[in-house]
Amino acid sequence: MSLAATHGVYAIVLNWNGEEENLRCLQALLAAGMEASHIVFVDNASVRGSVKQVRARYPQMIWVQNQQNQGYAVGANQGAQRALDAGARWLFFVNNDLDVERGCLQHLLAQSAHDPTIGALGPRILLGSQGSQEATTLWAFGGAWNRGTRLVRLVGLGQPDGLKFQGSADVDFLTGAALLVRSEAWQAVGGFEPSYFAYMEDVELSQRLQEAGWRTVCAGGASAVHHASKATGGGYSARRKYMMAVNTVRLLRRRGPFSAKLRFWLFEVGLWPVLAITSPLFGRGRAAMAKGLGLWHGLLGKPVTRERVEPGGTRFW
Repeated sequence: MSLAATHGVYAIVLNWNGEEENLRCLQALLAAGMEASHIVFVDNASVRGSVKQVRARYPQMIWVQNQQNQGYAVGANQGAQRALDAGARWLFFVNNDLDVERGCLQHLLAQSAHDPTIGALGPRILLGSQGSQEATTLWAFGGAWNRGTRLVRLVGLGQPDGLKFQGSADVDFLTGAALLVRSEAWQAVGGFEPSYFAYMEDVELSQRLQEAGWRTVCAGGASAVHHASKATGGGYSARRKYMMAVNTVRLLRRRGPFSAKLRFWLFEVGLWPVLAITSPLFGRGRAAMAKGLGLWHGLLGKPVTRERVEPGGTRFW
């Protein structure tokens, strides 16, 4: 019996125009102890990619086919419900631009066995390297919220991987790129908030878990490798910066304390003109302007919508 079947783990993989990265992600999951019948594949109305290849290669998977792009939060909730209906005790959310490394799932489950109050865990996540080189740079050891000049930041981003990131620690939030959630904890807080569409829903989920008495732990002995997503254009794309900005304002309105709101006005809004002036020097002018648009839409109360993130939804993509 596989590791997934023994522990009741179901993986939820969400796809929107993922192309060949779907197959790479699924192969890594199987190598890490999942089995195809314990993977829920949610396709958000992709218009290109390896969907046909995925269906042909893994017919045992549980499939959710949406007729339009529902966004990450809704799609992930759909996949989670299918997994729960199948008897899941653990929900393993994995972005299709991420490779779970061998031993990752086993380590996460072993870590959770020591403390039943752990509601969610995530591995340390490394940045994918070009070619066949081993990944040696960190992408995230969990995340920090409302600390320093950055309202939201990934802990360790861009730092060399090392022993200090290979232990375990409670973190402010866990990224949804690789997130293992206990089913009881998930059901207790109601899953991802669907109004975010994409980005920041993992930050709020972590907050709600902690408020309900669950721990959110980054288990650095487990690892995964993150590759720049083609769906939203990568880390500093205009589309991603727009969605992050809108949903940062949404999160602040829903749950932000005064200190977080103060940081937002000082560092996000106050410094945006500087960003707008300097970003074109580094080829990031479009992304900076998209962030400004996102801040404005967030302040106006406009949510991220499917129409807005489609190609041509704004002048910036």
